[in-house]
Amino acid sequence: MIIAVPSSDFLLLFLVLESKMMSPSPEAELAESLANEVTCPICLELYRDPVRLECEHNFCRACISTYWLQGDQAYTCPQCREIFPQLQLKTNRLLANIVQRVRRLRFDSSASPVTNRRESVGSGPVCEKHQEKLKVFCKEEDVAICVVCAVSKEHKDHNMAPIQEVLQSCKDSAVDLKKHICTEYDELLQFLQAEKELLCSQLQADQTRLEQLRDDQLKKIQENMAEIEEEVKKLQAKFEEEEENDFQVLVKVTLFQNLFLLGFCSSEVRLTFFPFNLIPVNSEKILYCALKKIQKAACSCFISTAPCTLTLDPASANSYLTLSDDLASVRYCYTPQAQLPDDPPTEESRFDFCACVLAKQGFETGKHYWEVEVGAHSDWDIGVAAESAGRDGWIILTPDNGYWTYGHQLCPLVGVYLDYEGGQLTFFDATDMSHLHTHVDASFSEKLYPFFYPSAESTAKPLRLLNPENCSCRKNTQTETTGAF
Repeated sequence: MIIAVPSSDFLLLFLVLESKMMSPSPEAELAESLANEVTCPICLELYRDPVRLECEHNFCRACISTYWLQGDQAYTCPQCREIFPQLQLKTNRLLANIVQRVRRLRFDSSASPVTNRRESVGSGPVCEKHQEKLKVFCKEEDVAICVVCAVSKEHKDHNMAPIQEVLQSCKDSAVDLKKHICTEYDELLQFLQAEKELLCSQLQADQTRLEQLRDDQLKKIQENMAEIEEEVKKLQAKFEEEEENDFQVLVKVTLFQNLFLLGFCSSEVRLTFFPFNLIPVNSEKILYCALKKIQKAACSCFISTAPCTLTLDPASANSYLTLSDDLASVRYCYTPQAQLPDDPPTEESRFDFCACVLAKQGFETGKHYWEVEVGAHSDWDIGVAAESAGRDGWIILTPDNGYWTYGHQLCPLVGVYLDYEGGQLTFFDATDMSHLHTHVDASFSEKLYPFFYPSAESTAKPLRLLNPENCSCRKNTQTETTGAF
């Protein structure tokens, strides 16, 4: 309880108390009593900016302002409950001076229970503007403020809460967040561990599968090599029985060159039969016939069938192409041709823009060989086309579009070798069986048809299929026929 005394008597009492406080400790009780008299009854701390009400009771300006803002009745004294018609806060300068002097005396914690209470709270940070403790948290601006700032115009309309309450809420949130992080981290670790085990298992399975595939392929290669080397020994014995003239040497060398290109003999076999390069010295006729015999031997030994017989398919032919009566020759013409009445092309089967044609025969398995006479001009393309390959508009000859082809070379006679299961398509210069080009590692999954794009030169000869009945080995002794156009 605060005792209201006249200002002159109060000053005298304070001066006596100050002189007593400078004396030894027997006057400590009087100092403690005075400290109680200059304590705010609301915050229980020494007055800060003390004000006096009309009922002569004193309070901190911030404390009484906060009390009135939070109360249901306006302008009521917290001690005597007297109601004032209007707010009149008068600064008690004398009391403020007394409080200032008391602060300077630096009472020990034992000097006053009030001081003990204040110091037990802790010094803590204070408001830079009002030098008050930070007891309120402004949620609008996310900042800690004092009670004076809380009642100021700057913050009075903001959402606020006691700072201790906010701190406790933050601590609870931190605990919940820690639990959540730990849970998520544990789940992530479990997921990563499971993924690691799955990937390791898949890698192990792939490694086992590849090792098995490697072993199977090596076994097949060894079996094939044994057969090939046995066949080579037979051929070598046969050659040794005959006179080693230039013709036989040429046949031997050319045969093994073709075996080498087709990949049918081992490095040991190649070193045995190719110790040096032999240059043919016979006439062109002997060379040509020898190569044809080699071709026949290679086909019978390694392709398992003779050179296949092909005929052109009128239903696929572009309207600017003219086919021979025997369907073995085709040439480009500069005016569109009428469809054949007995074999009209459908909209899906014919090449509607590019001057191309397919063979009637298609292949879904096996090894096959055929020869094509393309003429003396280089603007040609031959090869194979997938059954589903597009035939509309401008055709781009790439494997992605279903076309495996070769062309645009000055090579009048071309041999084509197809290994369907092996995924290989090889082109030879059929005059000397030298290698031209190979499509390797192809993935054939549907029926393949021989493909032809003849030269568009006005002086070009027709593109012609050299089937067994009109094969090139006979062309030196028989009259060349091209079919009727």
